[in-house]
Amino acid sequence: MADSSRDEIWKAAYYTLYDSGYNEIFSDNIMGKWQHFDDLTKVLAAITATGSSAAAGLAIWSADGFKQVWVVLAALGVILSITSAALRAPERLKAWANSKQEFGALYVELETFMFRMRINREFSVDEFGREFEIYRKRYGEAKQRIPTDKLATEKLATLSQQALNSRIERSTLSL
Repeated sequence: MADSSRDEIWKAAYYTLYDSGYNEIFSDNIMGKWQHFDDLTKVLAAITATGSSAAAGLAIWSADGFKQVWVVLAALGVILSITSAALRAPERLKAWANSKQEFGALYVELETFMFRMRINREFSVDEFGREFEIYRKRYGEAKQRIPTDKLATEKLATLSQQALNSRIERSTLSL
């Protein structure tokens, strides 16, 4: 009975570790998309805002082709700034960063938990069972805080799972 209970704790810990790792990588991937958008918006807004006033008196602005490029860049900067504010990009970025951090910490703690099981194969089922319940509770709470996002696509999910599978293959943990 104790050996099958130990096996069940191991399997449950493994699946929770896997799901935590997936959510960490997924959060990182979607955070990267928001970070690119946010960085582009900030850079374009900064260049067009400060560049317009500083370069207004320069002779280069009298060239028709450059004026048109500048108008397009300035308009794009304004549109991206408005879009960023409307989509609450900085807030989303922070929420995904928190999600990545939460699942990343849980992954490492579960990995350590599983290493301890592997080192001490006669671990206390009751003690480890109680400890695992705490990890599961944390996982459930973190799962509830995952933001909903239009950038969460099937392609991103597949890439995240592939990255996790590679990480697991390189790990010393396996079922």
